[in-house]
Amino acid sequence: MPDQPKRVFDPLPDTGTPVRFVNDAGNDINTGFSGGLFSYGWATRKQSPDQTVEGFPPESMDVVAVGNSKAARALGEALKGISLDTASSSGISTKVLVVFVDDNGLQTHHEYKFALVSNCVKATPHPKARELVFCDSSFSSDSMNGDLKKRAEDWKSADPTQPNDLCDNP
Repeated sequence: MPDQPKRVFDPLPDTGTPVRFVNDAGNDINTGFSGGLFSYGWATRKQSPDQTVEGFPPESMDVVAVGNSKAARALGEALKGISLDTASSSGISTKVLVVFVDDNGLQTHHEYKFALVSNCVKATPHPKARELVFCDSSFSSDSMNGDLKKRAEDWKSADPTQPNDLCDNP
């Protein structure tokens, strides 16, 4: 059986993809960075069956570069180049390392339990992520914001061979 196309997201090409960090209710968390945070790229992985969280696809974001500087853009571009051809990013990922890059190029990191593509736009060859949301609590928890919770459930039940099904028209 031939490989089926995978849902691979790209960041918005010129501006980067806006990034938010939320608590267990879906409320924004202050990261201490001034101005908006963006991702210009990420590495992906394909998890082995014993590492895959039940109900989640094995394809996942692995390392995501976040910041609002040239250094963050450079790291994001580099990360895109190290992803395996057999891996993709799904609309919802688990165990994602976020690397924060400040204006001076200094890096700090935190592994988030969950990452969500909360908004995307149809594109060829890959949909563009319009917003990434990171959280240390499940997007499916009872206390989670309704929009984020619904989007997470949509991604879990989506057909991975139809990458643009849950994305908006350009």
